[in-house]
Amino acid sequence: MRRRAAAAARAGRDIWFEAVTATDRFITPVNGAVIARIALSKPAINDCVTTLRQGSVERWPVAGEPGIPFCYRAAAGGMGYFSVVAPVGPSPGVLIINVQSF
Repeated sequence: MRRRAAAAARAGRDIWFEAVTATDRFITPVNGAVIARIALSKPAINDCVTTLRQGSVERWPVAGEPGIPFCYRAAAGGMGYFSVVAPVGPSPGVLIINVQSF
């Protein structure tokens, strides 16, 4: 039943706030979307194209550190970047991200 609920939560989305345990939590691309960590805080589209060509991550651990930027390519093909706005906090935690689309 839990697996079915998780699959339903991911349907129609590009990223998933995956909580494996109360402390092991991840940003996980789903449904064909991809994400990649980038060093620039406000990348241009060409920066993200290059970064995504170099490879993507299956999932990224969400620690207490906000502001880490990621480029993304959505399942529908759109691109942009996002970063975590604030620490997630104790379980159950809330993930707040700032998304910029190109």
